[in-house]
Amino acid sequence: MNEGTATTALYLLLSTLRQFSIAERNLRSLQWKTGLIPAHDPSAMTLGILGMGGIGTHFATMAQALPVKKTIYHNRSPKKDAPAWAEYVSSLDELLEKSNVLSVHCPLNEHTIGLVGEKQIRKMKKGSIIINTARGKVIDEAALIRAIEDGHVSSINV
Repeated sequence: MNEGTATTALYLLLSTLRQFSIAERNLRSLQWKTGLIPAHDPSAMTLGILGMGGIGTHFATMAQALPVKKTIYHNRSPKKDAPAWAEYVSSLDELLEKSNVLSVHCPLNEHTIGLVGEKQIRKMKKGSIIINTARGKVIDEAALIRAIEDGHVSSINV
């Protein structure tokens, strides 16, 4: 399960950075290259991982192949088995403020319901990407939709 979910998150990251789904829809409607903005360069981005368990660690390792400029993560505490190149940040706020891409991999429990809400999303840089392969309720979906609609974030949420 770790590998499958981590692979899905990597695909969603690449698809968002390179606008694959928009390009495919445009091609199928005979609107080749219509409405595409310049693609993002992963080597200029900081990847933030929320939840560095099995899935988050596997995803971080696969994402290094891109490469990303920097990988940071937030967990309740630093992970002893986290990759040496993944930097631990002690607060969710710091993770959000520094990340161009946030990939969410924490479990759903009473402490994580709504963990990423309006306030947290707005701490991210304008144009940031949020990938959520965790349970949907970890992110306040209404807040996420508002942030997508007003252009604050680009998002993939499965």
